[in-house]
Amino acid sequence: MPGASSRAFGFGLQSGFRTVETSSSLVDPRLAGGSTTVRLTERSVPVLADLRLSLEAGDTAWMLGVGGGGLVSWARTDAASSRVETDVEWVWAAMAHITGLIRLGPGWLSIRMQWTATEPAERENLRDFDPGVGTVGLGYVFGTY
Repeated sequence: MPGASSRAFGFGLQSGFRTVETSSSLVDPRLAGGSTTVRLTERSVPVLADLRLSLEAGDTAWMLGVGGGGLVSWARTDAASSRVETDVEWVWAAMAHITGLIRLGPGWLSIRMQWTATEPAERENLRDFDPGVGTVGLGYVFGTY
């Protein structure tokens, strides 16, 4: 029916795998070249649940969600000939997302914007590192969303 709209509440679970790498050069007069490159690699597995509100009108829909959970996280720092690895750690997280959907063929084309906020991590090789992140994703949902 053209112009008809519907609303629905739902519950979602999500997980994944994420890697963040950064490197920088640091002056170190103890080394022959006078500097070294330090590389930080942080890996995490988000485990999140959310409550969702879906609004559908014809061939378009919006999904809004808020929730939380945590990240199973660990990191490694490499510099010159040394490597420091952290223990696996649980970091509490909150998240919010908005997803736009357009009916296309047998399903829905989706674009999702999500922000995951966490407390800064304090580890032996990291100080005030915030593993929270903003993401944008493009996808396709077969059938109903």
